[in-house]
Amino acid sequence: MASGAERSDGRRKSRSKGGQPMVRSVERAAQIVELLLGSGTEGKRVTELSRDLGLHKTTVVRLLQTLVAIGAVRKDEDTNRYSWEPLACIALISRARDILSSTDMVQEALRELADASGETAYVARLDVRQRASTIAAVAHPEGPGWVHLAVGNLFPAQATATGKRCLAYLSSAEVAEWVKGGLERLTRHTITSEDRLRRELQRYRRQGYALNRGESTLGLSAVAVALWDESGRPMGAVGITPVSERMTEETIERWVPLLKESSEKISQILYVGFGSVEELPDGTAAPAAEGRSGSRGGRESRR
Repeated sequence: MASGAERSDGRRKSRSKGGQPMVRSVERAAQIVELLLGSGTEGKRVTELSRDLGLHKTTVVRLLQTLVAIGAVRKDEDTNRYSWEPLACIALISRARDILSSTDMVQEALRELADASGETAYVARLDVRQRASTIAAVAHPEGPGWVHLAVGNLFPAQATATGKRCLAYLSSAEVAEWVKGGLERLTRHTITSEDRLRRELQRYRRQGYALNRGESTLGLSAVAVALWDESGRPMGAVGITPVSERMTEETIERWVPLLKESSEKISQILYVGFGSVEELPDGTAAPAAEGRSGSRGGRESRR
């Protein structure tokens, strides 16, 4: 259940666990669906739902009518009981299977990248609210000495290759908004100057990939390229992260084509519905794909 916060008019304003305001009707509808799922095929009457939720019957009826209209809930006219619509449940389960299948395909693409490069490969997304790059998927190569990353690891975006690759596509005004409040320093190499950040972002946009040279963790580096959505906008990035001595101009030159190939595969899986990245819905071509950094085998890194 969401926690409450007093409004100026004395009523309570619902908030999620993260403290963000919630739309009350959506919250209540979700609570109804949760109760109906728990009731199985038997379902519940309006009076039961009203009691369980502490809501007036009129409110419950209005929400149920909406849920029935969109096909999420069904009503038994003989018993006046409401239950979860089985076909809607089947559709959701089928969609969940598709998502799990896509997840497996992303992991396979990352494993191929990790094996081809001999380094840890990962996908990260840009968390605008926290101004951070968050690890979404990881694959480690066979053998010792690789950098350890974990799903969910979160690092200041300007200190990571994946984060900077996504930031390179923000407008000048968006970058100015992003740096408000300062840029967190993690190591002596971390970018903390807006001017320097802007110069690097311009370079990364031109060259098609971004670098992290010990900016998130001393001794660790990374190279990253972007993942593209249907509109050709970067929604995340795929990267390779070695210890710094293994990232040279020669290895970067070898890894960037591998990253671009991986980016195309993963972009197709996640954003283009298994279609060609070169044939987006609006007829435009996606830009060339692009990279990021980590910590040595067994060591936790700050991406």
